[in-house]
Amino acid sequence: MARVIVEGVGIHDEVEGRGAPLVLQHGFADSLASWYECGDVDVLASDHRLVLIDARGHGQSDKPHDPNAYAGGAMPLDVVAVLDDLAIERSSFFGHSMGGGVGLALAHYAPDRFSALGFAASAPDSERSEAAGGLLALLEQGPAALLAAWRASVQLSTGMTERLLAIDCRALTALLQAPRARPETDASALARFPGRYRFFVGENDWFYAYMIAALDRLEPGALVTYPNLNLSNPSGVPTSSSPTSARCSRRAQTGRSMTRVAAQRVARPVAQGLGSHS
Repeated sequence: MARVIVEGVGIHDEVEGRGAPLVLQHGFADSLASWYECGDVDVLASDHRLVLIDARGHGQSDKPHDPNAYAGGAMPLDVVAVLDDLAIERSSFFGHSMGGGVGLALAHYAPDRFSALGFAASAPDSERSEAAGGLLALLEQGPAALLAAWRASVQLSTGMTERLLAIDCRALTALLQAPRARPETDASALARFPGRYRFFVGENDWFYAYMIAALDRLEPGALVTYPNLNLSNPSGVPTSSSPTSARCSRRAQTGRSMTRVAAQRVARPVAQGLGSHS
């Protein structure tokens, strides 16, 4: 367990395993605990030095209530600060949902520090105002409202339920309200990573249309699609009757979600520079 102070904000991180460095960044309203809960640490630590980070506003990191604390490059530069503290010059990165957004920002703010980037349930240059607006309304009502909304579409683990009920709504509201304009498009920034990035998206993710629209600006093979699945929900599985979702439900009963299975499937090649994603 470690804690790095970045311009007055404490960032909590954990390190597990040995081998090529791999940063794992969780999604919105989650924490690094989910990587343990869903078994990713057990699977990946034998081959990788895993760097697990609680994003600012989440988990055991500090939770500022000022939107300016999340503006610009604040969140991606937290990742860089953790790597500096660990004396890691270069790492691969895998992020889920909001964590994927952090990874996209890293392509802008610190491209030289990352050998490969993997994004689950994220899309480049996507318009997030509609989703942010819905989340802001739920956060205004409190943690229970957010929990109820997500339970309506996914089966949440006990751990995720506890994490949602413990969120700091004012901090997450500040995060969503923070300005994060960038001087160039995400697609342009990703051009610095030829052959070294992939998007892993479910066909039922809310931003799937944005992902498809972006394909002509990305290199061939940049997208891996999961049919009939919504990977954007945290530590949960779709409440669908499809055979695929039934298999996901069985995994969920053992503490694993389809999103995390996707993470395990791609994390090794991400750490190796994305020579393959099979």
